Amino acid sequence: MSRIECVLLRTEDAGKLRHLLKEVFPDADFKEEKDRLVGDSTLERMWEIIDKEGIRLVMEDAAQEESGRLYLSKMAAFAGKVSLDESSPIGDITVHLEKD
Repeated sequence: MSRIECVLLRTEDAGKLRHLLKEVFPDADFKEEKDRLVGDSTLERMWEIIDKEGIRLVMEDAAQEESGRLYLSKMAAFAGKVSLDESSPIGDITVHLEKD
């Protein structure tokens, strides 16, 4: 399982953000921890979306450059997509990839 973390801003509704995350990580049980939602996932759905969008190599390269982490866009996730996005003003979704 891989760890998923998502910044929860004071202006965001935890329930809505949890619903958004479940679109990309449906097997994760997200819990609120301080200013973020945290859960564990097999990442199966995320990789299905990435393959559908034809960006697997880009994502794998990014994960290698970031020491096994991917920073994904919340905005893309709202649209059911997966996109790299580090340092977004609304926060990002951090995926800590499990080592094989």
